[in-house]
Amino acid sequence: MREGKRRTRSEYHRGYRFERQVRDLLRKEGFMVVRGAASKPVDLVAFKDGLVCVVECKASPANYTQEKIRADAMELYNVFKVPSVLAVRDALGIAWCIVLPLQKDYTPLLKSLTKALGNRFIRLSP
Repeated sequence: MREGKRRTRSEYHRGYRFERQVRDLLRKEGFMVVRGAASKPVDLVAFKDGLVCVVECKASPANYTQEKIRADAMELYNVFKVPSVLAVRDALGIAWCIVLPLQKDYTPLLKSLTKALGNRFIRLSP
């Protein structure tokens, strides 16, 4: 949320709908997904096959550059220290960025996320 500005009702609903869309896509792919109350501390926490990842959803990407997406995804990882996804809705659908730790093989998680969210993603390592 922008500093000093309250979100309008339509911004809230747009964000909520996108969050639900991402949640439903993940559930369809076999994830158990929990929504954070009032999106705190994150929008969604997804579990599958003993792995967990946190997901932050952004429905208004007007000010989201590639650099900002990368920086925000890395910040999310630095807070939670688990695979972290920043999903952004744009004119082409869903673009997402994931930060994956190197010490474990996350190939199954990455494949499941790609099936759920599509293949427009950036993979980063901390």
